[in-house]
Amino acid sequence: MSQFITHLKNKPFDNEFGEAMFSVEDRTSPQGFRINVSAPNTMGTAYRIKDGKILQIAHSYGRVRFVVSNTHFIDAGDGRLIATAFRITYYSNETGNEIGRIDFADEYVRVSGIWLPKKRIKTETSRGKTRTLVLEFSDHRVMK
Repeated sequence: MSQFITHLKNKPFDNEFGEAMFSVEDRTSPQGFRINVSAPNTMGTAYRIKDGKILQIAHSYGRVRFVVSNTHFIDAGDGRLIATAFRITYYSNETGNEIGRIDFADEYVRVSGIWLPKKRIKTETSRGKTRTLVLEFSDHRVMK
C-alpha cells in the first residue's frame, strides 16, 4: 500500500539529488537515453528516458541490482505521468542471473483533483514460484 503513496509524492529535487553528479549516455539509442546518477544516497541509480517518459529506473546496491521497467502510464494532467504497469526485475551482481521479478498493474481514480489508488495486482515470481496479490479500494473520498 505504501508504494502507491510514496512513489507518487512530490519530492524536492534538491533533497533527492542536490549533491549528485549526472552523466548522459546512449543519446541516440532507440530505447531512449540513459542518465547515470552518482551520489552517496542514490544506490547506483540510472534512468532510461524516451519521449518524456521514464521507461526504466535501475538501482544497484551490494549484491543485488534491480530494474524497474515502466510500460503503461496515465497523464496526471499537471505535467506528470503515473506508471500504471511496471515490472521490477532483480539480478545478482555476482552472477548477473535474474533472481526474481514482480509485475504490477495499477488503477487510479481521480477524486477532487487527487489521484487515489483504486486497484493493484502484484504478481511475484521467485525460485520458480508465482504468487498474485490483488488489492482493491472503493468509496474513494478526500477527507479535509
